[in-house]
Amino acid sequence: RTEALAGSAAVGEGESLRASAKDRHEHDVVVQAIADALAPFATRVTPGAPVLRELPNVVHLSTPIEATLARPTHVLELVRALHPTPAVGGVPRDAARRWITEREPVLFGTDAPGARGWYAAPFGAFDASGDGRFVVALRSGVLRDDRAWAFAGCGVVAGSDPRAEHAEATMKLGAFLSALEGRA
Repeated sequence: RTEALAGSAAVGEGESLRASAKDRHEHDVVVQAIADALAPFATRVTPGAPVLRELPNVVHLSTPIEATLARPTHVLELVRALHPTPAVGGVPRDAARRWITEREPVLFGTDAPGARGWYAAPFGAFDASGDGRFVVALRSGVLRDDRAWAFAGCGVVAGSDPRAEHAEATMKLGAFLSALEGRA
């Protein structure tokens, strides 16, 4: 079982999010990519209906996806097939990964321009039999000495407005900033 989480808005704006053609398209691309990635491992892949998933500072479109595995499969094999989804990596996948790698170096604990740090990394655990649970660290941060780095992003598709996407990423950082300020 997994979920597609793509398309975001401020709390209280869920119905606008649900009605947004741009956000529904962004979400549908992620749902399809997850279903396609799971298909080689499964006898059945069934996406559910999209719902609103409300968090304290943001609401997302979320679609549950269930799959019946054809054979026992180590969770890391599934993680490799799924990550990154278009929500954090883009499509087509290989071209998007090359573009990101060339322009956005992963530099941990640095304030280098464009560094993604730990943004959107798979995070989880598994047991000796390969069963496990992973999430995508959509928002993360690093504290070192007297400095902090926070990571958040947004899906950019045709029809995206750069100012609105910047505002969305800033809104998503709100939870991390609240925690730093002791308001979480």
